[in-house]
Amino acid sequence: MSYLQKLQQTETEILEEIDRLCEKHSIVYYLAGGTLLGAVRHRGFIPWDDDIDVAMPRNDYERFRDICLSELDERFYLHCPQTDKNYWLPFAKVRKKNTLFEEKNLVDLNVSKEIFVDIFPLDDTKKENSLIKRFRALKIRLLSSEMISRIGIKTREKVPFWVKIRKFCLRRYSIAELSKKQTALMKKENGKGYDFYVNNASNYGHIKQTMPKKIYGVPKKLFFENKEYNVPNDYEYFLTRLYGEEYMKIPPKEKQITHSPQRICFDTAAVNADGEKTIVTGDDTDETL
Repeated sequence: MSYLQKLQQTETEILEEIDRLCEKHSIVYYLAGGTLLGAVRHRGFIPWDDDIDVAMPRNDYERFRDICLSELDERFYLHCPQTDKNYWLPFAKVRKKNTLFEEKNLVDLNVSKEIFVDIFPLDDTKKENSLIKRFRALKIRLLSSEMISRIGIKTREKVPFWVKIRKFCLRRYSIAELSKKQTALMKKENGKGYDFYVNNASNYGHIKQTMPKKIYGVPKKLFFENKEYNVPNDYEYFLTRLYGEEYMKIPPKEKQITHSPQRICFDTAAVNADGEKTIVTGDDTDETL
């Protein structure tokens, strides 16, 4: 079994636990992003993909977060601002304990690096696009940039002048306080009866990730790695918006991109106990376990 297959297997374990809790407590969730594309096009992972994305309406997201704190299987833990005062992302991760997924930008940092599944909150919004919405999205990104910078992730060799201004303006706030401000911005339009959902934490950008709520709707079921999971009701619209009308077409080799982790370990406890060599470098994609 290749390291990528083993990684996908481990992430599927996490997804099964997320699904278990959501089914038990009637929490709405959807496979999203490349995971949804994999379910539709491959009935499982996109062959070169190395992560899983899940989305939840904000109320379900917060219920899930609270339930995880007491009911999540002991093999896993929820990584979010409520469990880590220095958490730097606008979405949560469910991680598997005693594993390692070390991306290049985290190599020298003392932060959590276990194998994970991403969980994105969906917030209400009035329109697909507006000046106010763009300005809010900019502030959300600026807060993300500041938190990323605070934990030591470098995104540029030379720091631009506007970044220095941002740092000066936000210097008195802790990461936890910045996270609260960011969440408040993301939730700004919730509870007003608007007809759209926006995923403000997505790498695809807030415009592409703003869709009518009816697109998500009552979840349908599709197979992903031999088990059925929830997907958006109109998943064809969702995938066309993100990937274009030819989303079923396999992209050329040069566009088959992964996170390219530097190191992976599927049992750090075994490594610590007896030196079992389970660590694989991300560049060595042919190495097997």
